[in-house]
Amino acid sequence: MKRLIFIVALFGATAAYAGAEEGLWLTEPTKTGKKLIIRIKPCASLVCGYLAGALDAGGHEIPAYPNTGDLFFWDLTAKGDGSFSGGKIQTPAISKPLGMTMSVRGNSITVRACFGLICKKQALTRIE
Repeated sequence: MKRLIFIVALFGATAAYAGAEEGLWLTEPTKTGKKLIIRIKPCASLVCGYLAGALDAGGHEIPAYPNTGDLFFWDLTAKGDGSFSGGKIQTPAISKPLGMTMSVRGNSITVRACFGLICKKQALTRIE
């Protein structure tokens, strides 16, 4: 009976977070004040993020922003509690993919990427 309760609780937690990460998200501003728009959606049985555009420091969309539509991060696996692991991220400023994790809490996502022992975090805010 305890095993059945555990299994139901585990699948219930997974269902509660399924799809919570999907949508459009805005990154923190870069040093120049630019913010990237990231579309997060399923890719096969995993989660991926695509560059959907960018806003300038004044909050206006930058037309024909380079790399729009490109894969930004990929291969994230849901852990069932709003966290994701096993992903890779690559931006135009980074020459090779870095390992990453992601955590969803309401309308906020924290992305953490590491290069060796050096890790950086960034918050994303839901816009759609």
